[in-house]
Amino acid sequence: HDASQYGWLYFAVSPVLFLVFSDSLIYWIHRGLHHRSIYKYIHKLHHSFVHVTPYAAFAFHPIDGFLQGVPYQLFVLFFPLHSTLHLVTLAAVG
Repeated sequence: HDASQYGWLYFAVSPVLFLVFSDSLIYWIHRGLHHRSIYKYIHKLHHSFVHVTPYAAFAFHPIDGFLQGVPYQLFVLFFPLHSTLHLVTLAAVG
């Protein structure tokens, strides 16, 4: 991709837009996973750790993990993002 296609300002600002977009959607997905009809089946495992450890961050149901990863891909579906910046932002959040 040519970074100048959308302008260098957009190139510089797009990672911030990516993070705001994805974090906002992840927040609402996480809130939705707390709905009483699905919490105990899909999201309860995430909150089952009493002691917070680095491993607790990876304690989630596969559907939970999938849903919270969707916003990262939705952004590039709706907004242009340089492929290298996409990899850098994914590495930064992951």
